[in-house]
Amino acid sequence: MNQKQEEHIDKICDGFTEEAWEKYEKGSKEHGGNLWQKANIIKMIKEEAIDLYIYACTLEKQIQKVKGFNKDKIKE
Repeated sequence: MNQKQEEHIDKICDGFTEEAWEKYEKGSKEHGGNLWQKANIIKMIKEEAIDLYIYACTLEKQIQKVKGFNKDKIKE
């Protein structure tokens, strides 16, 4: 990898670590107990996967809307 690629992945990994820590803490407070002792992890994964799909579809539509944005159509 070159320097810019290393910097890019470092930023991604740092951000992931920070956000994962925050998400874990929030989930722990919301749901209580120890994750490794929960019996419904498969159900939780499926729910998260469904959410992810919905978010991806929504973002795709938002991107398409922005790509179709025509600043000339805006009246001041």
